[in-house]
Amino acid sequence: MRKKVIAIIIAVVIVGAGSVMAYGQLAAVEVDVDVAGEERVQKIIAGTGHLVGDEEKEVVARHSMVVDEIAVDAGDAVEDGDLLARGDSEDYELEKHNLLVERDALSDEIKSREDTLPSRMDSAQSRLSAVRESLREAEEDAAVMSDLFEAGAAAEKDYRAAQLQVSAAQADVSEAEAALAEIRRQKRQLQAEERRLESMDEQIASLRQRIAQHELTADVGMVVGEKLVSEGDVVSAGTPLFLLHTENMLVEIDVLAEDARQTEVGQLALVSGDAVGDEKWQASVDKIHPRATERVSELGVRQRRVPLELRLAEMPDGAQPGYPVDVDIIVQEEEGLAVDRDAVFQIEDADYVFLLRQDTAHITPVEIVLEGDDLALVEGLSTDDVVVVNPPEELDDGVRVRAME
Repeated sequence: MRKKVIAIIIAVVIVGAGSVMAYGQLAAVEVDVDVAGEERVQKIIAGTGHLVGDEEKEVVARHSMVVDEIAVDAGDAVEDGDLLARGDSEDYELEKHNLLVERDALSDEIKSREDTLPSRMDSAQSRLSAVRESLREAEEDAAVMSDLFEAGAAAEKDYRAAQLQVSAAQADVSEAEAALAEIRRQKRQLQAEERRLESMDEQIASLRQRIAQHELTADVGMVVGEKLVSEGDVVSAGTPLFLLHTENMLVEIDVLAEDARQTEVGQLALVSGDAVGDEKWQASVDKIHPRATERVSELGVRQRRVPLELRLAEMPDGAQPGYPVDVDIIVQEEEGLAVDRDAVFQIEDADYVFLLRQDTAHITPVEIVLEGDDLALVEGLSTDDVVVVNPPEELDDGVRVRAME
């Protein structure tokens, strides 16, 4: 607060004192005055902040790609699943198509084998069992015939026929075992092809995922705050593409660390400026960051400042994030006897006013209870007391004054 410090002259020149007093009685000093009265005084921390989304989200590229299509503009509202942009995925689409064709052909072949292989396996196992039984019988008959032949009870022709029957049965068993082994090999091959089919399914799923990653979609209802790329741009993984924000907004402001100590969550604030229209909008302190950080002001002064977040009670039409706003945080408010704050001045760290009585200024001590931008809540005065505002240099205790019209 601008304080006018009045120098008290403790020694005066005795010579000519009478003429000075006579001049003071004859010539009145013109002054601006204010009348003490009941007022509501607010102590305000003022500053400039900016609008931010209550919740903001950065949409980034998941991997390197060429931006093939942008489906939204800044300011568009999007819902969960809405397309934001699409990257060039032609190579992946072609690879996926070829894999699908190959996979479908393999799947048909596997299905055909799966339909016939069980019955063929059963048939081969049954035949093997049958020829093994025939071999057993042939061997038993050949053994009997061998005994008879050795005893001279059977002809050599019959003996040799029995031996040939064993040989034929053995050949049938070998053929049946080979057939069953082939079917088992085909079963193992089928299992390998089934694993290959699973691998192809995984490759196709991976390609679909890559293609899906080329289609960037919103995952929540928000507003496109900023579009950071254009169609045809080549971007790498992690490149920001869009900034999204919720429709509700906050105000972010940095205040001096000493001012931040006076703030509390829930304190009333007024937000104004071109970004929110002509009127002042009510807000409240929603968050006070615990850490003060060093900043350099526009004038090059190093300051410790604390970020604050304010929540608007009502959203102004057309408000957009990033725009500057003026903020007044009301940190204290009281009602009582008040005068213009420029009526109060200091002498040796004590507060005084020039009180007018019968057109004469009298230095009167007061105590400031609360100091606002325009008014000061004071003790030491009475209602309707008249005080001098911005006392001129020549004004002193006991000097006659005349209020300016």
